[in-house]
Amino acid sequence: MGLDLHFSEHDVEVFHGHTTHNVVPMAKEAGAYHLLWRPDEVPITTAGQLTDPLLVARAVMQHDPARFAARNAPNGAGTVSDWTAFLHCVAEASTTWPAATVRATR
Repeated sequence: MGLDLHFSEHDVEVFHGHTTHNVVPMAKEAGAYHLLWRPDEVPITTAGQLTDPLLVARAVMQHDPARFAARNAPNGAGTVSDWTAFLHCVAEASTTWPAATVRATR
């Protein structure tokens, strides 16, 4: 169970990322939850719209790592390291395929 984020261009999937729901508290704290889990509600329609907000979220986390470490999942599945790696991958993909459509399944 978790979030699956899909980027597509011309009906071809160009990126797929997965993260556990255990990082939701960190995502909310960093301001990235609605961008990724509910892009249709923000609304986010293209991957390029995610780039800057995700870089900001990552910077927020890097500025105060202890605040986010306190939200590590007790079972070890969903750590700051996991979440920042996911943010990095999504931000990189959004830069590579800025025109791609965004779809989230949760």
